[in-house]
Amino acid sequence: MRILAIRGRNLASLAGDFEVDFTREPLASSGLFAISGPTGAGKSTLLDALCLALYDDTPRLQRASAKGINLPDVHGETVTPRDPRTLLRRGCAEGHAEVDFVGNDGAAYRATWRVRRARERSHGKLQAAEMSLQPLPQGAALGGTKTEVLAAIHERLGLSFEQFTRAVLLAQNEFASFLKADDSTRAELLETLTGIDVYSEVSRLAFERARHETAALQALHARAAGTQPLAADARAALEAAGAAATAALQATEARVQALDAERRWHDALVDLQAQEAQAETAFVAARQAQAAAAPRHAHLVAVERAQPARTLLADAGRCRDAHAASATALATATAAHAAAQDAWAAADAALAAATQRHAEAEAARRAAAPALARARELDARIDAQARAHAAAAQALVDARREHATASDELAAHERAHSSATAERAAAQDWLATHAGLAALASDWARWDTLLDQAATAADELAARAPAAAAAAAAAGAAGAALERHAEAQVARERELAAAETAAAACDPAALDAARQALDARRDALAAATRCRDERHARRRRRAELDADAERRQAGRSEALQRGDAARARLAPAEAAQAQAQRAVEVAERACAASVERLRADLVDGEPCPVCGATRHPWAHVDPGLQAALAGLRAEAERCRREAQALATELQTQDERAAQAAAELAAAEPARAAARTAAEAADAAWQAHPLAGAFAAPDDAEVDARLAAAVDAVQAQATALAARERAQREALQARDAARAALDAARRTTDTAREQATAARHACERLAADGQALARRRDEGLDALDAVCAGAGPAGHDWRGHWQRDPAAFHGARREDAGRWRARDEAARNAGTTLAHLTLRIEAAQAALAAAAAWVDKAQAGTDAAAQALDTLRAERAGVLDGRPADACEKALDAALTEAAREHAARAGVLQDAVATRAQCTEAQAQATARRDGAAVAAADADAALARWLAAHADDIPDREALRALLDHDAAWLAATRAELRALDDACRDAATRLDERRARRAAHAAAQAPTATRDAAQAALATAIEARDQARQHATGVELQLREDDTRRSANAELLATIEAQAASTRVWEQMNELIGSADGRKFRNYAQQFTLDVLLGYANHHLATLARRYRLERVGDTLALLVIDQDMADEPRSVHSLSGGESFLVSLALALGLASLSANRVRVESLFIDEGFGSLDADTLAVAMDALDGLQAVGRKVGVISHVAEMGERIGVQIRVQRESGGRSRVCVPGA
Repeated sequence: MRILAIRGRNLASLAGDFEVDFTREPLASSGLFAISGPTGAGKSTLLDALCLALYDDTPRLQRASAKGINLPDVHGETVTPRDPRTLLRRGCAEGHAEVDFVGNDGAAYRATWRVRRARERSHGKLQAAEMSLQPLPQGAALGGTKTEVLAAIHERLGLSFEQFTRAVLLAQNEFASFLKADDSTRAELLETLTGIDVYSEVSRLAFERARHETAALQALHARAAGTQPLAADARAALEAAGAAATAALQATEARVQALDAERRWHDALVDLQAQEAQAETAFVAARQAQAAAAPRHAHLVAVERAQPARTLLADAGRCRDAHAASATALATATAAHAAAQDAWAAADAALAAATQRHAEAEAARRAAAPALARARELDARIDAQARAHAAAAQALVDARREHATASDELAAHERAHSSATAERAAAQDWLATHAGLAALASDWARWDTLLDQAATAADELAARAPAAAAAAAAAGAAGAALERHAEAQVARERELAAAETAAAACDPAALDAARQALDARRDALAAATRCRDERHARRRRRAELDADAERRQAGRSEALQRGDAARARLAPAEAAQAQAQRAVEVAERACAASVERLRADLVDGEPCPVCGATRHPWAHVDPGLQAALAGLRAEAERCRREAQALATELQTQDERAAQAAAELAAAEPARAAARTAAEAADAAWQAHPLAGAFAAPDDAEVDARLAAAVDAVQAQATALAARERAQREALQARDAARAALDAARRTTDTAREQATAARHACERLAADGQALARRRDEGLDALDAVCAGAGPAGHDWRGHWQRDPAAFHGARREDAGRWRARDEAARNAGTTLAHLTLRIEAAQAALAAAAAWVDKAQAGTDAAAQALDTLRAERAGVLDGRPADACEKALDAALTEAAREHAARAGVLQDAVATRAQCTEAQAQATARRDGAAVAAADADAALARWLAAHADDIPDREALRALLDHDAAWLAATRAELRALDDACRDAATRLDERRARRAAHAAAQAPTATRDAAQAALATAIEARDQARQHATGVELQLREDDTRRSANAELLATIEAQAASTRVWEQMNELIGSADGRKFRNYAQQFTLDVLLGYANHHLATLARRYRLERVGDTLALLVIDQDMADEPRSVHSLSGGESFLVSLALALGLASLSANRVRVESLFIDEGFGSLDADTLAVAMDALDGLQAVGRKVGVISHVAEMGERIGVQIRVQRESGGRSRVCVPGA
């Protein structure tokens, strides 16, 4: 891989376009070149452009904090510190980076990274970066998206970003630290430089997996301790005992069933006899109640016979009420007619007055029109003149403000001119007084470098002494810690022995036997609880079915009662419907078309063709007659709906009663089944093995005893669980003691390693102290030669410096800074005075112009004010100065009010006329309705009298009729239902008595047992006790057989599981033995040692070229390094014994070795070495430059990044980054 060119535009401080072409002279033929420039000029930006074009990332962005504060951008937007788009120069709309390179396939490519802002404007939002890759000289672009382009670049380079930064961009100063660090620091640097931190995680995972597998195997062994099955002979004996117990149980079951059947026969006979007696008593009571209700039945018949007259009596009352109401309405209509006549007269007078006021308002409006027009004209002229006056006044204010501003600006410029004159004079005086500092300030960069190097050497020498003492103390502390950890290991061994003794005292077999017995007892109690629950559930079911039957019987009775009530109300309703229909037919005949034609032919004064009368009061159609016809039709419709609703109600209730009877019949089999199931549940409980043990007078006591037994078993289970928990805790304590012992052993080993490392550190610090002493002496000699000829402190500068190097350095820095500041102030003051002179002249001209503007504006303001006063005086004489709009509005309002009043009065008069006509018509209609109501009342009284005459034998008069009709339909229905219920009860009681007599006779006719009831009960109790004992014995044997089956199955599966787990555990224990550790150190140390060996192999290969005298080796099982001096018969030397130049060469060899390690499959022909030369003295720098001159002989193009002046002098070909004004820099290649 070889870099051909780097180009870019608007990146960081590099404004505009820049290009470094390694294929053109002088770079093409030079193997070594320098990238030089002052700090901050933009040297690193060249390498940023290289990385951006290839990887969309840079090393220094990688070091930025991922959780840092976001950086502000335009329009309130922010970007993260790691965003490569932050390299776009501020104020630029676009930028790019471009790299030409030769890939590992030998072909040339051009990679481009580009970023821009929205709409190509500098204040636009940052857009996503774009990347492209194109073969050279011309070819189709490779990849479409950024991801595809990055993959294509990676494929052709053969290096990831991390490998590229280690193989091409060499951080030589990091290897200088790596060379002389202790083991722990070197391990951290090795992980950072080579990326092998993954091995620590692998080591920890291996340790955790081995511990998990071991714990799983121990748990399986603990489970297998209590799962041993029975022997073969014990199993056969148990099976034989189970068969015998089953046979005995079957025999006792048969005996119990036979005796239980005899007991149930006797119990059923007693129940049937009791039921027969109850039915006979109920039948006698029902017959007595039926006889007592005979008078009520006769009264009910009389009331039902009177129901057809209810409508006639109601019609007579309604007609009388209608006649009285029509008379009252006639009186009301007469009074209303008189009031309407008075209202008409008053409304006519009010209309005449309103007409007069409206005419007067119109005359006043016409008279005021000329004055209103003149007032509006003057108002418009006044408004225009007022605006002109305001504009003139504002112009005067502006002119005066401009005059004041010009005056203030002139005074400020004059004050600034005086101040600048004084400042320039003071600066020139100071420079003349301190002329001796000119040389110090002009060559300060040289002074600063030499003083820094001298101070660094002295500080390092002074700092080594505490470090050596601390290392000795650390070695002693490490030895003491090793002794403490060894004692702790012995204590852990004693604790393990005690824990193993406690674990051996546990008896898993006894606990397992107790657990089996307790489980058997718990299962038996659970079966008894389920039997009791089943018995309670079946009894509840029987009670629910009985309650449901009673509810259905009550519903049937209610339906029968409501049906009787509807039937009683139906006959009167049908009679009322017939009567209303007849009234409608009469009214329709009175309103028929023939009658209407006869009325139309009647002429006043001529005889009627029907009655012969000459006066015809009914000649015109009476609206009241039509209203009466409509009312009769509505009444007939109501009676029809009522009769229809009663018929529907009767049918509905009959259907309900029939449905309830059917449901009762359908539910009877379920009730019988529920009774049978309840009896079976009772028998099952009596047959249960534990029924005798929990026998009690009532069910509640039985349930309580059973619950107490369950609680007792639960308490025993809790105690047994506590014993099992104690056993587990003992085993866990043993395992914990083993783990603690392992940890103590590991801690002891770690302490031993730390003690060894501390001893080695003491030896290294002693060697370092000797090397630093030599370096300090060399630096002081070089500094003395330079400062004796140029230092401002004179020949005694060394004494001042040795007393306080930092204060001496700071004082000289302040002297140089003050001189440069005074010189720059003098130059700036001269420039300022020239600018201020020009500004004063311009301000004086502006002040004169502002004064002329003020005079002109004052004259315009006075003229506008005089014209405005004249117009206002004339306007005061028109309309008394009042606003024209207000006057016109008042006149219009008066006219509008007069017109509104006139219209309102006219409307009132019209309403009064209409009201009077309506009252006249209403009075005539009220008279006709009163006469019609009188005729209808007479007809209704006659019809009622005819009905009473026809029923005089049963109902002598109206009072007797009203007494019978006082009983409404509800009374009729209730009485009829009560009497029917008495009849139904008598019939049901007779039927029930016959049915129960038949059941008792049928039961007695069946085959009766030979034993009496008491004898059968006693024999049954004895048989149940024998059966329970046999069942309990059989259940116990069966439980033992099942438990043995379970143990046999579980033991086979568990053994296979233990074998598989043991195999897995062996594999992971071996893996843990090889690479596992709790802190990840074991595998990490191995990987680091191996990686360091490979790195040293590459480094020694390069060191053979750079400095053949030395070779690097690793010390034993550590990461410590030794230098082998091949000129001294391969004598081992400490790395701290190397001089500055030697350390640089070895560090450079390590950096080149890492490049070869990172790119072992790719030949890297372009290298960039980061600066590590700033801290070197002059002699060491010369050695380093000689080494770099020889480096290009290996066929690589090497670029050195530095701002040290000697580097630029020694390296002929340079890429210079020069700083310009405004934070801008430019790139140039001298000689190109």
